[in-house]
Amino acid sequence: MQNPTADTRRTPPAEYPGDIDSLMLEMTSRLAELVLTQDRGIGYLEATAKVGMVQAAVRIFSADDRRMTHSAIAVATGIPRHEVARILQNPANFMEKFRRANRAVRVATQWRQDPFFNPDQTDPPPLLPLTGERSFTTLVRKYSGDIPIVCMRDAMLDAGTLTEEGEDKLLMLHEKPVDEEELRESKRKLARMVGDFDL
Repeated sequence: MQNPTADTRRTPPAEYPGDIDSLMLEMTSRLAELVLTQDRGIGYLEATAKVGMVQAAVRIFSADDRRMTHSAIAVATGIPRHEVARILQNPANFMEKFRRANRAVRVATQWRQDPFFNPDQTDPPPLLPLTGERSFTTLVRKYSGDIPIVCMRDAMLDAGTLTEEGEDKLLMLHEKPVDEEELRESKRKLARMVGDFDL
């Protein structure tokens, strides 16, 4: 395991005018903004935080010449020991299953890929009625967990990935355009915050 030097240990600067909760909330909010622009959910942010906590513990333990074991890192971070072991072994593999997109994107992806909803594998996939055997309701129940059908429909309509077509209001899937400027602005905000706090 790599042994970082003592100057890699970082703490919030003493002159920061607020408390640690305010600092963490502000930084997490900015990180979450970046995560949301990538259509990823809380699982991705949580996995990233766990990897970051373990890596920070390694740096701090190394700087303080403390005994570094999976159990000691688990005690310090509150992360289960088996997850600590997985993170130390391969952090990229640990995060892989959390890289999947949020539920609306999963629904859209499976609308395209699942042969039951798109038997001819067309692009865009076939229109779906709201209810019925092969319907938007069935799709959402299969791929979005406990999200109510109407909530998912409204969220996708608001995002522009879904439209209602014709008198029967059949649902049509659309590609969501990537807002590159929004993504760049989120990254700029985060970079400014990191610079402001000298973390």
